[in-house]
Amino acid sequence: MKWSLISLLLLISILKDTLGQRFFISAPSVFHVGVKEKVLVQMEGKYLNKPVSVYLEEQGKLMSEKKETQCRTEEDMNIVELMIDRDKWSQSKRRYSERPYLDLVAEVLDDRTRKITKVLVSNHRGYIFIQTDQPMYNPTQKVNYRIFTLNHMFRPHEGTVYISVFNAAGNKIMNTLKRTDGILKGSFPIPSVSESGTFKITAHYEDDEAKAAVREFKVQKFVLPSFEVSIETERRYILLSDQEFNFTISAMYSYGERVKGAFHCQFGYMTKGQKAPHIIRGLEKTGSVTDGRGRATLRLKDIDWTQLNRTLSDLQNSGSQLYVGVFVTNIQNGEVQEEKLYLPIFPHKYSIDLSRTRSYFIPGYPVEVVGTVRHPDGTPVVGVSVTISIANQQASDVTNEYGGVYSAFNFNPTSSVRVDVSAGDLQRSKMIKPASSPTESYLYISFTNKVYHVGEVLSLTFFTSTVPNPGGYIYYMVLSRGMIITKGSHRYGTRTAGSVTITADMVPSFRLIGYYHGNNGDIIADSVWVDVRDECEIKVTVQHNRQPIPGRHINLDIDLHGQTAKVALLAVDKALYGLKADNKLTAKQMFSTMASYDLGCAYSGGSDPAEVFIDAGLSFISQAKSPWRQAFGCGSQNVRSRRAVDLQEEKRKMALEFEDAELKICCTHAFSHIPMTESTCETRSRRVLLVKKNQMCAAAFLKCCLAAEKLRKKKMREDLQIGLGRTATTADIEEFFLDTANQYIRHFFPPSFEFREFLVTGKKRHFLTLPDSITTWEIQVVTLSSETGLCVVKPYELRAFKESFVSLRLPYSVKRFEQLSISPVIYNYGENDLQAAVHMEQTEGLCSPASATTTSFTEITVKNHSSQFVHFSVVPMVTGPIPIKIRLYDIGRESGIDALEKNLNVKTEGLEQREEKTEVFYLDGRSSRTIHLDGALPDNTVPDSNSNIFVSMEGNGFGGSHVKNLLSPEIVSRLIVLPNGCLEQTMVRLAPTTLAIRYLDLSDQWFDLKAGARDEAFDKIEFGMKTPHSYLRSITVCDESAEINVRMKLFSCSNLLMYRDEEICYT
Repeated sequence: MKWSLISLLLLISILKDTLGQRFFISAPSVFHVGVKEKVLVQMEGKYLNKPVSVYLEEQGKLMSEKKETQCRTEEDMNIVELMIDRDKWSQSKRRYSERPYLDLVAEVLDDRTRKITKVLVSNHRGYIFIQTDQPMYNPTQKVNYRIFTLNHMFRPHEGTVYISVFNAAGNKIMNTLKRTDGILKGSFPIPSVSESGTFKITAHYEDDEAKAAVREFKVQKFVLPSFEVSIETERRYILLSDQEFNFTISAMYSYGERVKGAFHCQFGYMTKGQKAPHIIRGLEKTGSVTDGRGRATLRLKDIDWTQLNRTLSDLQNSGSQLYVGVFVTNIQNGEVQEEKLYLPIFPHKYSIDLSRTRSYFIPGYPVEVVGTVRHPDGTPVVGVSVTISIANQQASDVTNEYGGVYSAFNFNPTSSVRVDVSAGDLQRSKMIKPASSPTESYLYISFTNKVYHVGEVLSLTFFTSTVPNPGGYIYYMVLSRGMIITKGSHRYGTRTAGSVTITADMVPSFRLIGYYHGNNGDIIADSVWVDVRDECEIKVTVQHNRQPIPGRHINLDIDLHGQTAKVALLAVDKALYGLKADNKLTAKQMFSTMASYDLGCAYSGGSDPAEVFIDAGLSFISQAKSPWRQAFGCGSQNVRSRRAVDLQEEKRKMALEFEDAELKICCTHAFSHIPMTESTCETRSRRVLLVKKNQMCAAAFLKCCLAAEKLRKKKMREDLQIGLGRTATTADIEEFFLDTANQYIRHFFPPSFEFREFLVTGKKRHFLTLPDSITTWEIQVVTLSSETGLCVVKPYELRAFKESFVSLRLPYSVKRFEQLSISPVIYNYGENDLQAAVHMEQTEGLCSPASATTTSFTEITVKNHSSQFVHFSVVPMVTGPIPIKIRLYDIGRESGIDALEKNLNVKTEGLEQREEKTEVFYLDGRSSRTIHLDGALPDNTVPDSNSNIFVSMEGNGFGGSHVKNLLSPEIVSRLIVLPNGCLEQTMVRLAPTTLAIRYLDLSDQWFDLKAGARDEAFDKIEFGMKTPHSYLRSITVCDESAEINVRMKLFSCSNLLMYRDEEICYT
């Protein structure tokens, strides 16, 4: 009885001592160099009203300032900010480690309590976004770029940025270092010798090259298209169960009007590693594009899988994609544009994602199943019934606007359970395990699972499985983008309500971590992940005041709704996106980059309380445990002439020559142009034979096709003669064309413009001068301020348009003495027919019968809402840019209505050839090497042509050496023992302990050992030093050799201790 009472009193004493020593210190598991990171400090019991010092160190060397704080009550949660000293870190050998880290130390100064955990260190200390003024450039163009730099708080960052530019071959062609205050603007020319391909700009902060921001753009010879082709489908993928694939072809001018023309489709498949798709012959489709739309259907059963020696399932298993190529010919101007679509193949119509369902359920509380149902292309499935089953319980739900479903099951499983979720023909399962707790105490956080928005209140309920110490608190903190945003506490009980107001710094998502101290001092914790709607901190409205007209001024009204910010403006011709080059900075990219700073590895909870913090992206120190993150990642052009005049009648006559109905159809098809580059009538007739398997049909097609070509050429010659003669009624027209100064000539057609920045306070009316292009301009606006950070605004469109105008597309370049046809197109979108005169001005260096005199013109009539070609045959006689000027005169109104000027780029005849030679130099710093370049030109070089020799040098030094640790830290740490016993025993144990510590220091392998292991090792040395010190005081002169031996060893140990205390480095 006596011993039982003593044991009970002893237990009570231990419990009281444990309760009086409770504390919790937490920080992000990754610290960023140069960033002030928040550390949370919460103390209880005997630690109240005592100063606590928090700092970072590396093997005893202070790496940050020491920050002190003091908790006065148990509900206090104090925040201190620590920042890694950049200069000290730059000298650390750990900065080159695969897992660079520092020790986070907390000391209670009055109590000499010292606790340690580890935090990883990253040089990635802010956000960088890059914007170029175009997605594609012609060679020799100048690239304008902007770099937005932000700090860890998503506010403008002032500092140094390292900028590099790489060409299509991957060679660095520019490398510069610039200071920035948030927006850095620059430009560089594209070298004239550059090969076509994808270039890229990279930007990063100091020592953060591994995570540089990248913006790619294309460099190639191009001419802006006048219209864009797109393929519209209900879904952009194929299912194994599909019988057919329906799609709509859309063709729209860049200024918003609809195209009239014809389409040709081809189909195939693309396998991994291929550069071009494999075309399946016999599946071609043709048709008309009316009012900008055309429709086509691919029946999968029409594919001869036997001939292909594979099935649709084989393509799906190999990761291949079906290919759809569409070519659209605009019959109003003969221009051909194409669009490609690659369709991945999937076995199921849905995908089910259960990653947001807890991997570890909390015993005694509802098992929550959170799922997201998506289409194979990643878009959410809305309004679909989903069945959820778990342990003989079943529930049904309908997906919301985000494709989400949610169900809670009230039962108490004691072991792992399987969750089955099914939608349509697909079922997905997930095994979830029970969470563990040393004392069987749990915390469960309940909230409404949905997407929240800024300003909304998140209501929470904290449930505890046991009644904790009366008068205690439940603590919580909010972690977003790797930062502690806010914190709070509530008096706890078995059910405690709380709330958090969503703020802008919680976008795009955040984690709420709650915890309390158990009766035995253990930390009991839970966490939840909350999704927040992507939205900027600033509201921006862009409007214009009147109908935009090419070449005229317009006012752009920018409203920031009371805020002040720097506005970065850019206007891009939407025709550029018709070239399938899109690299614009978007809001989606911005929010995705913000989300990448999340340090968490799981959506909610964890296998035990310690894992709750680690999975949420936190390291912590408590009286029980001090776990830390082990790694950065988580474990787990061709223009053709086609005239409508009389061709329809000629087609009808030719078809009547055939009595058979099928042959008439074959002949009729021959009059239709398909947009195939260099596709002759013979080639087309062979394709007809392959498809129809009818020799007579192919012969009829060839006959009618050749006849149609002759008719077109005849009409072109006739058209060139129309209106060239002089009559008395043409005097006014000739007089108009004789005066070259009486009409504004559109000549400025940039792919983009207005690449500038300015400050806006509240509202601003920005004066904008539009270029001469008839197109739709996409106005891109980005705002940046210290109050609202960065915001990428939804693009605003301006349609610059005229009712009647002339359009001219010229090839990128032509050869000298090459005959070609200049074919302007006259568009009339008015309600009345347009009778007009078209004139091409005389130009030096250009030979053309159409401009034999200064007043020659072609008279045409363009019906309402239509267009018409005019052809001028020309031969360039000189090299270089030759201006082509086309003027349009309205005969009815007796006035000029439009004129434009574009340059025809003429190159020397012949073919450009390049010869490359590579020389490798091995430089040793002592000797030099000379090479001789042969500058003689080949015998067949075209006279007066340019020939150049370019020398490009690239340095590629050897990479750094890597040393592999042969001894694991766990094995070496076994040598660290407590030196005790007699003198000889102490010395025997002291030597390996000293050497083991030295090895772990020099090889930097303390990370894999428990926190505080280094401190414990030094404590053992200090204890072991007592015996040799006592012996020294008692030895005699006869023991001189022994004394020397002991002194040498003591010096070694003392030096090691000095290293810890005075932070001196080994040499």
